[in-house]
Amino acid sequence: MKANILIITAMLTIFSCKAQQNNNYSKSYSENVTKLKKVIPNKVSFYGKPLYTFLQDLNDKNITIREGYNADEWDNDKLRLYFIDWDSRNTLKDGEIASSILITFDKPFEKDKASSIVKENRAKWNENMVNFFKDMIIKEIAFENVSGINALGSKPK
Repeated sequence: MKANILIITAMLTIFSCKAQQNNNYSKSYSENVTKLKKVIPNKVSFYGKPLYTFLQDLNDKNITIREGYNADEWDNDKLRLYFIDWDSRNTLKDGEIASSILITFDKPFEKDKASSIVKENRAKWNENMVNFFKDMIIKEIAFENVSGINALGSKPK
């Protein structure tokens, strides 16, 4: 009997924590998108400039990058930035999405070196990653999944 009560209590605790994580993400998503919507109208002002100018603007607006990686294994001119980490993205409820920024650079970068830096810390955004990408010139910026937490596939802004 005590074992059953213990199991039920453990299950309720786990589900309660999972629900709390999702509520926190929903709030975090809304806060980030509100901040990002202040950056979106001015994104073209960063075209032709080094990435560090854009990163500074995000920092000035209290937008925290959690992860970054080359957007596609086969593309060596793109960087995707996320505001939550991989583990948190795996806890999202069905239909929920994570917003991101897809940056295309004007010249390709060394894909193997970028992959090595990204893998060092499981894609967590860090000083090594900033140093690798910071001087690359931005060609284009796309803000993805900023139309609502459940608006998967919405047109990038």
